[in-house]
Amino acid sequence: MTMRIYQLAKELDVETRVVLNTMYELGLFIRSAASSITPEEEKQIREELHVIRDKGQGSRRRLSTG
Repeated sequence: MTMRIYQLAKELDVETRVVLNTMYELGLFIRSAASSITPEEEKQIREELHVIRDKGQGSRRRLSTG
């Protein structure tokens, strides 16, 4: 099943532009936040963002890569 970029951003609790920038860095070019992504692209994005679950509040955040 495909997912829209803005839906993934909401699920990961990050701004849509973070997902869009990550996709650009991965060479995944899209037209807008309403564009659909494949399950394979979704997996790549999740892995790149190194998303973890914050146990205290149930929210998610992006880890610093830096």
